[in-house]
Amino acid sequence: MCREHVLQLQQIDWSQEPVEIVVISFEEPAVVKRYRDEAGIHFRVIADPGRQLYRLFEMQRAAVSQIVNWRSLQGYLGLVFGKRRAVKWPSNHDYLQLGGDVVVDPQGLIQLHHASTAPDDRPELEQVRRLWGGPANPST
Repeated sequence: MCREHVLQLQQIDWSQEPVEIVVISFEEPAVVKRYRDEAGIHFRVIADPGRQLYRLFEMQRAAVSQIVNWRSLQGYLGLVFGKRRAVKWPSNHDYLQLGGDVVVDPQGLIQLHHASTAPDDRPELEQVRRLWGGPANPST
């Protein structure tokens, strides 16, 4: 569901915010470029196929039980029957790799480190935007 998180972040006008959004993907650079282009992602997207940044920020691979459960099933069913993904990923996608959110301030200090424990485990946008005093409403 991290792709949905990226699309959710993209709904916010970040141009007036004192931050830059950078998305890290474990996919190969060609896949990352295709996804970025097809989905219209305007953030910088960095390919990390060796997952060095994932390890640095303690973003683990999930156990199957973390992925195959009622909570995750509800989320995936919502995607299938509700809001559909704009772009499909290739079939070799690693569905067990968990992501997270890291907010680094201009001085290089980590202000938020959230390593997901499940596919839908993400901090609320309000929590993230409060770190620099920005409004939490995506329509602002």
